Amino acid sequence: MDGSEEETKTGVDTEFGKAAEYLEPMGEEGPYYAIIAEINNLGFVGGLLVNTKFQILNDKRTPVQGLFAVGLESEGVLFNDTYVGNGVGIGYSFTSGRLGGENAASIALEKSK
Repeated sequence: MDGSEEETKTGVDTEFGKAAEYLEPMGEEGPYYAIIAEINNLGFVGGLLVNTKFQILNDKRTPVQGLFAVGLESEGVLFNDTYVGNGVGIGYSFTSGRLGGENAASIALEKSK
């Protein structure tokens, strides 16, 4: 048993000092996945063209099967020379990430049936 599993049983996080009520064992079933997520508070001019499901569109404006873009890669909130405000990139990244992820998962689940 590694230290982190032991800490969930004792309720004492010796490495990070996390409060006992937030220590939860992961269990032995998986699989488990980890990602690195980074955010930026700036928008982007241009980027990939996407539809409302965050599917990437080709030059004929039809979805490219299986390709999605969210966050700054698809953000178009900066138009011409106007910057609409600080933090717009963060809000768009969170929202598009959730909606794009839900749409990608839905399509993947439909194909697996």
